[in-house]
Amino acid sequence: MLRNLALGAGFWLCLASFTADRPLSDNRTLATLWYATSAEAWACYTQGYALAEARLLAMGQSDGTKAIVTDLDETVINNAASTALDIAEGKAYAQERWDAWEKKGTATALPGAVVFFSTADMLGYHIYYMSNRSAVYAGATLRNLQALGFPQADSAHLLLKTNTSNKEPRRTLIRGKGYEIVMLLGDNLADFVEVPSDANEGQRLALVAQTKQEWGRKFIMFPNPMYGGWQLKPDAAAARIQQLAQPAR
Repeated sequence: MLRNLALGAGFWLCLASFTADRPLSDNRTLATLWYATSAEAWACYTQGYALAEARLLAMGQSDGTKAIVTDLDETVINNAASTALDIAEGKAYAQERWDAWEKKGTATALPGAVVFFSTADMLGYHIYYMSNRSAVYAGATLRNLQALGFPQADSAHLLLKTNTSNKEPRRTLIRGKGYEIVMLLGDNLADFVEVPSDANEGQRLALVAQTKQEWGRKFIMFPNPMYGGWQLKPDAAAARIQQLAQPAR
């Protein structure tokens, strides 16, 4: 019951209007259902924030120079209701539909997030909420975070997209203020390291290998099968599936 409430009533209302003629094999449908309803997804967030808190407590009280940088969507807050609405209405992702969701400001907190960041705040860490949400809707995003009880949810600690989706300049800005970034949390590789916009599968995997000492320590990754930098265009995805199937033939 508690988990269903935490996911947000909007998601369940959208799924209630799900049309019977839309196959359950639809990629977005399966991804969204796994993300929003599975015990496994819930466990991943519980586990991820438990690990982050353990690392935080091991570091102890901050001297005022330490910062934690976190992504928002599908890291701190849950937007499954927005994707479910697209599916229920037979719509593809569209910027104007996402903008309407941002303005609505009703995303729910993901399990463990509020407790973790409240602990970080209590220990004196600066918390930066870094997202590629539009800066135009900063007010709505802040009100959403504040309503959920996230600490340091103010304009000084919210770094949204302006002219680039690359987060590295924003991380550099934080370091330029004299803060050491001691932990990053996200659901996309680019939440942790700079990833070329045209990076292929091999290059992305190489970046993970190059930073392997950071995963589970400084870098805390959360699951998101609904969207991300890993996605391929339809033709490329079909070709990759054929390659992956080869050993089973």
